[in-house]
Amino acid sequence: MNRPWQRALADELTGRLGPRAAVAVAGSVRRPATLDGWSDLDLHLRLADDADLAELVAPAEVWAHDLAATADEQVVRLVLRDGRRVDLQVRGAGRLRVDAPDEQAQARFVAAMVAVKTGRGDRLIATHLLLGLLRTVLVDGLRLRDRDEGTTVHRTGTARDALATEVATAAALPLEEGLAAARALLDRGWAELLPAHVPDWSGLDALLSRGRAPSP
Repeated sequence: MNRPWQRALADELTGRLGPRAAVAVAGSVRRPATLDGWSDLDLHLRLADDADLAELVAPAEVWAHDLAATADEQVVRLVLRDGRRVDLQVRGAGRLRVDAPDEQAQARFVAAMVAVKTGRGDRLIATHLLLGLLRTVLVDGLRLRDRDEGTTVHRTGTARDALATEVATAAALPLEEGLAAARALLDRGWAELLPAHVPDWSGLDALLSRGRAPSP
């Protein structure tokens, strides 16, 4: 049986941290029979001191990320450009230094989770997440309307209201088609808000290819 990529990457990341961290593999990689194309790598880290995420994973390899923290732990979730996903739970005195995701990075991460939940047949969560993406589309539409009109106070609708129909149509589609529609709508809004925006769904496309590939 081929060694899963999760094991190889776990060894690689453990080596990069060296003696600064205690590393434990968690999740499905400990139950090989449950691994599939949608599986990620779960690592529990205990850090004595802060460390840069870039010491573990080159920034160019990270396509999207999510960040959450409490007083006791930090959770950094990554989607790599090649479609692999890594969840890092960090405890101890140290934390990983990583910037909070901007709107685009956060939306890309949510899109990846829509794909995973759809692939696993979890339509309830996938729909919930997809609606969150479409809400982002609407919020960007509101920002564009404010920019068009030069005010945040609107007595009536504008031509931007057509976006509401497009979002409602996307929400009614099957999940895979709805995700494709959402990413197109996101790109359109970002192109207006951010003139330098370049569409990049490489990580999502790679994730979908991994998830749909036949099991070895």
